[in-house]
Amino acid sequence: MTRAKNQSFGCGLWNTTRNIIAVIVDNQGNTKPHISIAKSYKAYWAFFVWLKERYDPIVVCTDDLLDDRKIYNLITDNRFQLCIIDSRYAAGIRVATGLSKRAAKFSAAFLARIPMTKSIAEVLVVNDRTKQQQQNLLFE
Repeated sequence: MTRAKNQSFGCGLWNTTRNIIAVIVDNQGNTKPHISIAKSYKAYWAFFVWLKERYDPIVVCTDDLLDDRKIYNLITDNRFQLCIIDSRYAAGIRVATGLSKRAAKFSAAFLARIPMTKSIAEVLVVNDRTKQQQQNLLFE
């Protein structure tokens, strides 16, 4: 599959006790079916290789997910743009919006949409490199 030059994607990753849920969102806000990733290095590796080849999205996750160095290394090794969201802010927004009572795929979709909303991204993104990239985001 080749994508149009103006087509951009975000991929939200949400950590659950059993697996990681990934949701891919295009620049129009349309979601692809969610993906459940087993918590193993082989599953992470296969997912990130496929993700880079198919969509090359901006990967959005909370800082606590990156405590797992395997995930962080695979994201950086595959040269994804990375938005890191403070997990305390994400948890507060989930409660305030009712996402905490819904399936994890909705939280992952919420994260995937953050780069599309510049004013929210400026507040929630905690890594400086991404804040700089925010000025040049493809989502406008």
